[in-house]
Amino acid sequence: MKTQNTSPLVNWIDKTVAKRIVIWTLIFLGIIWLMAPLLNRPVLQPIFNDWVMKGEGVASFPMWGYSWLIRLLGSVTSVVILQSVLGAFATAALMVRLNCLFPRAKMLTTILFITAIPWFSFMAYAYQMPISSALMILTLLALEMALSSSRISLGVIAGFIIGMGQNFRSELFLLPTAILVLVFIFGKLKWFRYASLKPLLVCIGVALVLQVPWALNCYYNARHFSFSESNFGHVAYLGLGTIPSNPWKVDPQDSFAQETVEKAGLNYYSLSFEGGEFLKQKFFDGIRQYPLDYVKCIGARIVGTVAHPFASLSLASPTEGMQGVSKMLKTKPTVVPGAETIAPSAIKTAFSWLYFIASGILNRAISILGIIGFFLAFRKGPFRLEQPIVLLLTIVILYRCGLNIALFPSGKYMTSVYLCYLPFVVNTCWFVKEKLQRNSIKLETSKM
Repeated sequence: MKTQNTSPLVNWIDKTVAKRIVIWTLIFLGIIWLMAPLLNRPVLQPIFNDWVMKGEGVASFPMWGYSWLIRLLGSVTSVVILQSVLGAFATAALMVRLNCLFPRAKMLTTILFITAIPWFSFMAYAYQMPISSALMILTLLALEMALSSSRISLGVIAGFIIGMGQNFRSELFLLPTAILVLVFIFGKLKWFRYASLKPLLVCIGVALVLQVPWALNCYYNARHFSFSESNFGHVAYLGLGTIPSNPWKVDPQDSFAQETVEKAGLNYYSLSFEGGEFLKQKFFDGIRQYPLDYVKCIGARIVGTVAHPFASLSLASPTEGMQGVSKMLKTKPTVVPGAETIAPSAIKTAFSWLYFIASGILNRAISILGIIGFFLAFRKGPFRLEQPIVLLLTIVILYRCGLNIALFPSGKYMTSVYLCYLPFVVNTCWFVKEKLQRNSIKLETSKM
């Protein structure tokens, strides 16, 4: 299917727009760095990870991107700074793109991006997903231009970006293929127009090539040629514990998966290929044994994905928070006699409650309003599925929700697509605003 005039879309970035992206990148970076010292930032993987670097223990979990980056840059702090810059840039680029697409909602869109607390906290701690999430957003922006043109170079760029992201989180591995399939289907249904699918095919090929070194690493160290991590069985089995009174008596904790493997007399990590295969078999056996309970489990995951979609990092203790601020400012924390028993406790309690309540309200509101806005995107919303970037954001949301529902529900994972919800939230708010204005006009007319 061909479009007649694609140049305005392909060339939406001019000097003025580029300056806006730079300015907003600095603003978002400032927000992340202001939040960072106040957050409790756990390290969720072995940092200098010999599992994936040398084949000791588990050679295939997690992906090696984060470990390589830490070794290249020399410290975790350097990597967190880099990922915060990358995250701020991806946020700014997407926001400016949406503002260019529908300038009339510029203020509303900007407010939603500035208040993206879960996403900003996500960019402030040592974990693989923040970098892969930022790279995913940049991939979508590249693919938007690729789908509206026949430029193979744009497909190469998109493939390189998403390929790098896959080396941080392998759950992105099937995303380019999912985009290809759904874009093709939407095109056949005449809901969406694209210039060519060739750049997208090139994107898939480039991303696959960038994943080959990882597959060879798995084969060399674990005798499995795999483009993904080895934790499928581990995650799928623990997902059976979504409902508390589940008949499988699964406790959705990582330690439970390891205990299950060991109780079976197997000397494997639950995250290894061998341990994963064992747990995957238990997962399928469990479904066959209690199919109705598995349906209940899926229902609970759907509810959880909608009602508790995103996760924000918790706040650090008052002492840890002050130490974090002091490190950033390179000063010694000031202690006022007696204040540690009154002021920090009161301020911390008030701020903690405010942060907790604001995050809870924001998370649920973004989810519900975003879902409503998705349906408005078919016909009535300012951001519609016929627009390439909006369709791509939709596909990413469906992809991530599908993984959550099929395997393991986690707000931490859903936070990776938080920004993707925002244009749909704008749809809902804009629709309500237009509805109220029309009703107001009708009321005034009836009084005349």
